[in-house]
Amino acid sequence: MADSILAVLADNDTTDRVVAAAGRLGPSVVLSRGAQDWAEEIAQIEGPRLLVIDLEAPRVQGLEGCRLVRAASDLPILALGKPAETGWVVATLKAGADCYLPKPVEIELLEAHMEVLLRRHPPIVGRPPPITVREIALDLVRKEVRLRGEPIAVTPGEYRLLACLATQLGKVVSSSDLLRAMSGYECPEQEAQEIVKVHVSRLRSKIDRTPDEPSYLLNVRGFGYMLERRSGVPRD
Repeated sequence: MADSILAVLADNDTTDRVVAAAGRLGPSVVLSRGAQDWAEEIAQIEGPRLLVIDLEAPRVQGLEGCRLVRAASDLPILALGKPAETGWVVATLKAGADCYLPKPVEIELLEAHMEVLLRRHPPIVGRPPPITVREIALDLVRKEVRLRGEPIAVTPGEYRLLACLATQLGKVVSSSDLLRAMSGYECPEQEAQEIVKVHVSRLRSKIDRTPDEPSYLLNVRGFGYMLERRSGVPRD
């Protein structure tokens, strides 16, 4: 169900409204169980286009649910909850939500906000094949990295760094561009170099047979990093 909305809701009335709004737009609604491992749940339905979170649902854990989802995925988040003061709305947005609507929300308003957020994640037409670089395979739908056929544990930031390089295979990407792809954070190139260097080091320890002799993530001094397709290329 690639053209779907993942939702974790607190009551039947809100569920009915979300389902009705989604029905007008096209995507199906998959009701979430609420999870500590949001990355795994999101991957299980092959990439939903939107996550609707009711902050009053106990499984969401309030703002912590937004933080956990945002740490696991770039998926747009529509947060629902009780009428709140400006400070609470701001806190919700800072926790990772893209917008906040108080309940009970009119179906027309809910539909309009969902439509805007769905534009950010267009439906997947077919399943794109993994990007393979020697012994590494990146599944861009499941957000998964495999090494010699076995999945390896990478953080969302490490995945986004590797995916940014893999989708520009053989090209040098600056540290500031890599940091932007990883976190959306903008900073001067020198500061970005220090931050990205730490993530590259951790990623090398997971994908290289000999981490002290990296062969995948190569540093092109003064320019950035590239993902090397060939084996036996001298490091840095």
